Amino acid sequence: MSISATVTEDATQTIQRLALDLKLDIAVVLKRLGRLEAVSFARSTQPYTRGGDFASSLAQGKGAVERDIRRLFKTGGAVYAEIKASGDKPLADGFYSQYQVGKIKGKKAAEGLMQKSSTKFKTLTIERKVNTDLHKQSRDGRGRVARNRLPKQVLAGDKSLETYIAKKQQMVGLAKSGWASAAREMGGAKDIPKWAKRWTNTGSATDKTGNGNMQSVIIESKVKYASQSLPAGEEEQALRIAAGRLRESLQQAKDKRVAKANAKISTKT
Repeated sequence: MSISATVTEDATQTIQRLALDLKLDIAVVLKRLGRLEAVSFARSTQPYTRGGDFASSLAQGKGAVERDIRRLFKTGGAVYAEIKASGDKPLADGFYSQYQVGKIKGKKAAEGLMQKSSTKFKTLTIERKVNTDLHKQSRDGRGRVARNRLPKQVLAGDKSLETYIAKKQQMVGLAKSGWASAAREMGGAKDIPKWAKRWTNTGSATDKTGNGNMQSVIIESKVKYASQSLPAGEEEQALRIAAGRLRESLQQAKDKRVAKANAKISTKT
């Protein structure tokens, strides 16, 4: 997904006005805006970051991964609870007793009892390991599993499921990393935490500010699902946020210079 800010004769008024107000060359404004816009995109990409609270968004992302996976893969406790809730406690007790036996004999007996139930597990089998293909097939364009998705597999134990969840949680931040890479190429990504910068070559930035009246900066995420992970209309919003932050940072720098100059005058007098 490529996103660009271009300055031509009919350029966006935001950039032109910003350059005039701040008394900066348009090329300088474009470069600074490009970096700030990339940071803004990183914040808005799933898992969404409110303000600068990246820690909460990491926890939110990991939680979403776990919920999605647990919708598809169940262990014996979940099956027992649902069979019991369906009104057949003897069948539930029999199932769980055989499930705990484990091994091939217990697995086959538990599976047979589960398939006699009237629950959503009646068409499933009990397997030792997570079938990762079932997870891939169940994800939408944003990489999420819909709430109404039915379970795909019952597992013989917890270990395989817990290991798979932990592995997939390590991928939280990949979508943000494309914009982090672009921000880094435009001058720095210090505003973005390390967990969203663990991947390299997932994004890029192209500086075309030397092209006369066709000046532009192009920031790009190379993550294949970047467009699905970024809310619609975010480009215009990110540009407004970046412009505001640029004004704020320059004003802060100006205030510091004035304060420093006043301090010197005060010292002399």
